[in-house]
Amino acid sequence: AGIIIRWAAFFAGVRNNIFTIHGWDFHESQNSIFKKTIIFIEKITSKITRQFISVCRENINIALKNGIYIRKKTKVIYGGFDYSLYNSIKSRRKEYYTIGTVTNFKKTKNISTFINIANELYKIHKNIRFIIVGDGPEREKIDKMINIRKLQNVFSITGFTDTPEMFLKDFDLLIFTSLWEGLPRVLIEAYLLNIPFAAFPAGGIKEFAEMINAEESVTENFDFNLLLSLICEKLNSNKSDYIKLNVFEKAYFVEKHIKLYRRLHNMK
Repeated sequence: AGIIIRWAAFFAGVRNNIFTIHGWDFHESQNSIFKKTIIFIEKITSKITRQFISVCRENINIALKNGIYIRKKTKVIYGGFDYSLYNSIKSRRKEYYTIGTVTNFKKTKNISTFINIANELYKIHKNIRFIIVGDGPEREKIDKMINIRKLQNVFSITGFTDTPEMFLKDFDLLIFTSLWEGLPRVLIEAYLLNIPFAAFPAGGIKEFAEMINAEESVTENFDFNLLLSLICEKLNSNKSDYIKLNVFEKAYFVEKHIKLYRRLHNMK
């Protein structure tokens, strides 16, 4: 969609063709030929794109690694959030330790790893309950995995929701198993709610963890046992008291966009 709309703008004579990178359309789990085709098309499309906005620096690194030269026309602006909303959200008292994730049920989100981790954890910790906030095309597959492992009594799936933070607030630990990302907004939401997390290093996740001094929350690679070990270390840990950075504030986000748009508008 991002490629199509930029070419539509180009042929319509739009001079300021701006594209926000929330994660490239190519990734390691794709068919090699398809991936190379997308990269080739993106190389051409990048030439008609006047300005890129990226939600993390890792998107720029990935582009350069694949021969898409965007360095001189890319601005990093992280996702913006209303801090006051998250400051007002309170978690409820609950009987069980809650581990969850917020995600779309797509192949690249790798939810099967979350189910397998839950299966291992429940063998040794019966006081845990699991929740997935979301839905999507792999819902039937996920339901089947849960039933085969006989975890249906300790699992909840909410379906799609416009207010994931109302479920997220009750998490004791967020697990994020995605294989392909830009910078997941749910990790920033967990950070704003002081909820500890454990994640694979997809996209800008490692970059984000370094920014908030939570490097130990991200594995070095996509190894299942590494993530399981990290999660076991974090079980029953207290909620984190993260220092809040202004780069994720909505006002900062809006201000950066306005300045960029004005600069582009005033340029010949």
